[in-house]
Order: sequence, then structure tokens, then C-alpha cells
Amino acid sequence: MFCEGKIIDGVYRIAGKLGSGGGGIVYKAYHMRLKKYVAIKYIKNIAENSPEVDILKNLNSSYIPKIYDFIRFENETYIVMDFIDGKDFEHIVSENHNYDTDNALEWAVQICEAVEYLHTRKKPIIHSDIKPSNIMLTDENKICLIDFNISAVLNSDSSAFVKGASANYAAPEQLIQVDRDNLKGRNVILKNKSGNKITGSSVIKSIIDERTDIFSIGASLYYIFTKNVPVGGKADFSDVKIPNGIKKVIEKAMKYYPADRYSSVTLMKNDLLKLKNSKFRTGLFSVFSARPEKENNNVYLNVAVVEKSTAKDKFVSDCSGEYFNKSGNTSSNCMNNGLCACQHNNLYFSLESGIYKSLYGGESIKISDERACFINIYGDYIYYRSESDGGKLCSMRTDGKFRKVFSENSVSDVMVCNDIIYYIDCTMGRKLFKCDTENSFQSTVIDEKVLSYCINNENLYYCSEESSYNIIHSDIYGRKHERINHEQCNMISCFKNKIFYLSYTDNGFILKFFSENNTAKSLI
Repeated sequence: MFCEGKIIDGVYRIAGKLGSGGGGIVYKAYHMRLKKYVAIKYIKNIAENSPEVDILKNLNSSYIPKIYDFIRFENETYIVMDFIDGKDFEHIVSENHNYDTDNALEWAVQICEAVEYLHTRKKPIIHSDIKPSNIMLTDENKICLIDFNISAVLNSDSSAFVKGASANYAAPEQLIQVDRDNLKGRNVILKNKSGNKITGSSVIKSIIDERTDIFSIGASLYYIFTKNVPVGGKADFSDVKIPNGIKKVIEKAMKYYPADRYSSVTLMKNDLLKLKNSKFRTGLFSVFSARPEKENNNVYLNVAVVEKSTAKDKFVSDCSGEYFNKSGNTSSNCMNNGLCACQHNNLYFSLESGIYKSLYGGESIKISDERACFINIYGDYIYYRSESDGGKLCSMRTDGKFRKVFSENSVSDVMVCNDIIYYIDCTMGRKLFKCDTENSFQSTVIDEKVLSYCINNENLYYCSEESSYNIIHSDIYGRKHERINHEQCNMISCFKNKIFYLSYTDNGFILKFFSENNTAKSLI
């Protein structure tokens, strides 16, 4: 054990002990040459000259501490890596730090991306000890996954994947105990076998894979979303209220048998992205505000189009997220909240492969590789949330050139009118902000947790947690607040001086609208 002030390898000055986990003691040290703090971890029984050493050194992801070196000191081996300054989620949750579902979803996606990076190496790396105390949140609101089981990776020691596991967050297959080469304990994975004694190490090696980490991600997310410990690796939702979509993701990740879980963390991440990108997280469609040409009376409901023709009203909808052209034909899956109408009869929309524009019913042209949602068109520019860049508020010209970042925070519900950009800042508790298109100022419009809003002429309509999700009417400066209904609402949108919204009822959701006299009517 190192004492504070001890110099290691002539370079590292020990600053103190950080803790222990994943098979080794971890120290904080000062790198005297680089003039920065690092973490030094003792590794037991390391395999000398292992090719995996170079694999770990070459890991390069902001989600994983950078590994600088392996050093020998007094016949022991240590690994030198980035020191991550932040708080782990065990402390964040237990200390009742204030965060909401949107924050947690953002973190959940980042956690999956971190594990995805490990799993998609040429030789996949299994973390094997994912739990809240090993998931750090930096001051920049970024996830960093620490303390993966380096001993198991370096030595190809399958039993190490079991020994390092934490009971409440470990997959069932990790809780098999190895005793004298025999299996005992929670050996449910093999319950259909004859019951004869089986060599432990060979069985463990065959059942520990990427799905083991997926279980632990699910258990960790259960803790983050519900603030309850998944005792015994079980998620109990009976006394907690979280969105049903999130519950389903966690339940699938925590299935008892590996074959019933997500087959890859990428699939789990994609399901979380769908929830994160959708303002309305119950599986129904989202209302999207559009500005069509005068001759095209279209209202876009994100995945639905209402087209008023001279012959009859035509309603085309699909809740799976498909883009409909004017004739009603479908094309590739659209990013949630990604469909928009603009001048010159062009549609702008985002797919997983990038941003496209299309003349109604015509050929689609790709203008950017960037994924986006909450697309708004104003003048010759597209304003949007960048899914490829951490949810930042960005703009680019309609030909895909001159990209600009307006906000480094994660945003949603982007809307532009009269040279002012309005948006909800997900990092700042979903407060409604505004800035001008030159980005010369930024100010708060509504200092509440806003669920949805729209702007019609000089009027602002919004619903928030503080308003019990009733619709509030104010001016565009956030003054003169007036409650105009007593329903729980979501997905507010405006079109031709009518305000459309979804109203919660005991039997589901009703699409309603009201006009200037504030009399609500059901649409569907």
C-alpha cells in the first residue's frame, strides 16, 4: 500500500487512496511530467507481455478513462489512467441530487454508448462490473464508465468476471460460485441439465458475454430512474411511476435468461434514443408545428399528415415513425420530431443516415450526414437539435453549408419566429429559453419545467409541471400568464390560429384544438 507523498517510478506522486474495486486498489496520483492528476490501480496476477495490454492502451473514448501506461514497481504491476473528476451515481441518487426523466434518459443513452464502445472492439471487452458506483458524471454532464474488470480482460480469466460482480447489479450467470471446479449457488442457467457436477471455468466462459453487461446496465438504470436498489437483481415497479417505455427497456435488459435480453447494447441504445427523441413517451404520435405554403393546408403530427384537398379531407397516420409524402406513400423511418414543412414546397426531414430535403412527392436529396430532430426552417436556414452532437442547438443553411452551434447544452422543442430561436434546455431543468439568430443574447422565457409549448403570432402557449400540465397563455416574453383550460395536456402545436394539443383522459388521449375564443373541441 502506498502512502501519501510517495514517488512511484520517478513520475507519479501519490495523493491518496481513491478506493478499491474490480480486483485492485486505486490511488490518486500527480503526474509530475504532464502536470495533471491520474489514477493508479494495482492489478493482481497480470499476464506479462499480454497482447491485451496494447488493446487497453489503444482504447480511445471520452466515455472510458484513457489508459496511459502499465508500470512495474517493487515486483507489482500497476495501470496508470485518467483521473475522472466527478460524482458516481450511487452518490448522486443517494444524496437526492435534482434531476428529471430527460436528464436520466440522456445519461442512459451515454451509458449504452460507453458499453457499446467496449463491446465493438475487434476483441470485445466485457466490463463485468457495471453498477451506479462505477458510472461517473463529470461537471460537463458527461458519463464516464470506470473500473471495468481489467484483471479478467488481461488474463482471460473467466472466473474473474464472477468474482468481481456486485450482487444487486450482477446478471444471474455472474452469481454462479466456483468452488473446487464445481458450480453451486444460483446456477439457474443450467437448470435443465442432469444436475451432475460440471467444470466451473468452462461453463462460466461460455455464458459470460455482452448480454451480461446489458443486465447490469438495466439494473443500474432501474436505480437511476426509480432511486430504488434492485435488491437481488430484481426490478420492482409496483410502487414507482416512470414512463412505460423506459420500464419496458429496463425489464427487457434485466430478463433472467441471456437469450431473452437485448442481443446487443446497440439495440438497447436505439430503444432509449427513440424515447429520448420523442417528447411524448407513451407510444402515440407527436404533434409537430409546421409552416406550409398557403396553397397546401397541411398539419404535421410528426408521423401523421392531415391533408385538406378539394375533394375531401384525408388523414394519413402511422405511429411507427414513417415519413409520408403527398400521395400517402411511405419511405424510410424518420427521426422522431424530425419532419418539417418549409417554403418552396420542400420537405426537410432527418433519417438515421442524415438530413434530407424533398419536393413533395419527389426525389429526396441528402444535404448532411448529421442526424437531427425538432427541425425548424426559417429563411434559408434549418434550426435543429443535433442527435449526432449531444443534442446541441444547431443551424445550417438549407443546402447543408455553414453549420453553427447556438447552445452546447442538450435542447428540445426548437421553434423560430421573428428572428428569435425558442428552445427547451433539457440540461437546465426544461426551462424555456430564447436567443436571436445571430446568437448575440440568450434569456429565460419561462422559468418552469416546460413539457410543451407553441407560439402563435405574439402569443405563447405552454404547459408545465408547475401548471399541472394545464395550458397557460402568455405573451412571447413570458408575461401576463392566464390559465385557459383545466386538462392535463401535452404536445401543443399551432396552425392557422388554432392551437392543437393532446388531452389526457382515463381512456387514453384525445387530440383537441381551440381557436381565439379558447373553446376546446375534439378532433379525433
